[in-house]
Amino acid sequence: MSKHNDDLKNISAQILAAMLSNPHIYSQVSDEGGDGNMEQKLVMTSVEIAESLIECIVGNHRHREIEITSRISSLKT
Repeated sequence: MSKHNDDLKNISAQILAAMLSNPHIYSQVSDEGGDGNMEQKLVMTSVEIAESLIECIVGNHRHREIEITSRISSLKT
Protein backbone atom coordinates (compact mmCIF):
# COMPACT_ATOMS: atom_id res chain seq x y z
CA MET A 1 0.00 0.00 0.00
CA SER A 2 1.31 3.45 -0.89
CA LYS A 3 2.15 6.15 1.60
CA HIS A 4 -0.76 8.20 0.25
CA ASN A 5 -3.20 5.38 1.03
CA ASP A 6 -1.70 4.89 4.49
CA ASP A 7 -1.99 8.61 5.20
CA LEU A 8 -5.56 8.64 3.91
CA LYS A 9 -6.53 5.71 6.16
CA ASN A 10 -4.90 7.23 9.23
CA ILE A 11 -6.35 10.70 8.77
CA SER A 12 -9.79 9.29 7.95
CA ALA A 13 -9.74 7.13 11.08
CA GLN A 14 -8.86 10.13 13.25
CA ILE A 15 -11.58 12.28 11.70
CA LEU A 16 -14.12 9.48 12.05
CA ALA A 17 -13.19 8.97 15.71
CA ALA A 18 -13.66 12.68 16.34
CA MET A 19 -17.07 12.71 14.64
CA LEU A 20 -18.24 9.62 16.51
CA SER A 21 -17.21 11.11 19.84
CA ASN A 22 -19.08 14.35 19.17
CA PRO A 23 -22.67 14.06 20.46
CA HIS A 24 -23.75 16.95 18.21
CA ILE A 25 -22.81 14.90 15.16
CA TYR A 26 -23.46 11.35 16.37
CA SER A 27 -25.86 11.22 19.27
CA GLN A 28 -26.72 7.51 19.28
CA VAL A 29 -25.87 4.24 17.57
CA SER A 30 -28.35 3.37 14.85
CA ASP A 31 -30.45 0.21 15.00
CA GLU A 32 -28.18 -1.36 12.38
CA GLY A 33 -25.09 -0.81 14.52
CA GLY A 34 -21.89 0.07 12.69
CA ASP A 35 -23.44 -0.87 9.35
CA GLY A 36 -26.21 1.72 9.58
CA ASN A 37 -26.86 4.53 7.13
CA MET A 38 -25.62 7.24 9.52
CA GLU A 39 -22.41 5.34 10.24
CA GLN A 40 -21.74 4.81 6.54
CA LYS A 41 -22.31 8.50 5.85
CA LEU A 42 -19.83 9.40 8.58
CA VAL A 43 -17.23 7.00 7.15
CA MET A 44 -17.63 8.48 3.66
CA THR A 45 -17.51 12.03 5.02
CA SER A 46 -14.33 11.31 6.98
CA VAL A 47 -12.65 9.90 3.85
CA GLU A 48 -13.72 12.92 1.78
CA ILE A 49 -12.40 15.33 4.42
CA ALA A 50 -9.10 13.43 4.63
CA GLU A 51 -8.71 13.45 0.84
CA SER A 52 -9.38 17.18 0.78
CA LEU A 53 -6.82 17.84 3.53
CA ILE A 54 -4.17 15.77 1.75
CA GLU A 55 -4.84 17.60 -1.54
CA CYS A 56 -4.48 20.96 0.23
CA ILE A 57 -1.23 19.93 1.88
CA VAL A 58 0.24 18.55 -1.34
CA GLY A 59 -0.91 21.61 -3.29
CA ASN A 60 0.57 24.00 -0.73
CA HIS A 61 3.81 22.05 -0.71
CA ARG A 62 4.08 22.23 -4.52
CA HIS A 63 3.24 25.94 -4.51
CA ARG A 64 5.87 26.61 -1.85
CA GLU A 65 8.46 24.56 -3.74
CA ILE A 66 7.83 26.58 -6.92
CA GLU A 67 8.04 29.82 -4.95
CA ILE A 68 11.38 28.85 -3.39
CA THR A 69 12.78 27.72 -6.75
CA SER A 70 11.73 31.04 -8.27
CA ARG A 71 13.43 33.00 -5.48
CA ILE A 72 16.64 31.01 -5.87
CA SER A 73 16.60 31.62 -9.62
CA SER A 74 16.12 35.35 -9.13
CA LEU A 75 19.06 35.46 -6.70
CA LYS A 76 21.33 33.87 -9.30
CA THR A 77 20.63 36.60 -11.86
